[in-house]
Amino acid sequence: MKSFTQTIRFRIILVLGICVVLTAAVWSFGIFGLAKLNGFLRDSYTGNVMPIIDLNEVRAAQLDIRLRARRIATLHDASAVETEQKGIQDDLARIDKAWSDYYPSGVTSADERVVADKLNAALPDLKQYVTEVSAAGAGNAEALEAIIERHQAAAAAFTDLIAQDVVINQTGAKEFTEQSESVFHRTLAIALTLVI
Repeated sequence: MKSFTQTIRFRIILVLGICVVLTAAVWSFGIFGLAKLNGFLRDSYTGNVMPIIDLNEVRAAQLDIRLRARRIATLHDASAVETEQKGIQDDLARIDKAWSDYYPSGVTSADERVVADKLNAALPDLKQYVTEVSAAGAGNAEALEAIIERHQAAAAAFTDLIAQDVVINQTGAKEFTEQSESVFHRTLAIALTLVI
């Protein structure tokens, strides 16, 4: 009489058991790879995409403030000036919201921290500019032009710092993408090996 280990039934059970173990290994490894890819996507979104959105909101509002200040310098109608000044205050509120969403919790690297600290230090100058433009008011084109000229270099430096910060975040997003691709290819290769 043959022992159970030499029967066809045992061999079928053994092969099925090995298949179940390999299937579980492929499944587990796939879940692990997907979880890692999901983490990269989440980190890229919160660590790079959202900061870029916030920084672009700050940039757009800052440029709109500069445009409205130039408009005020050319306007002679008090109600039009008041509309532009309200727009400037709205832009300043947009900057405050976007900046508080970004800084300091959205800063994720040492290089980004250096640029973000410089931007944070430059924000009071922007608020001073808004205060001076609002105080000058309508019908005072020479004073407004002097204010605009005096703050021109600081505004340009502010815009350049935002551009640097955006580039840092774009580079970070690219690194996350490369890491995700690496994890994908490694996971695919191991899963195919396990299947084979």
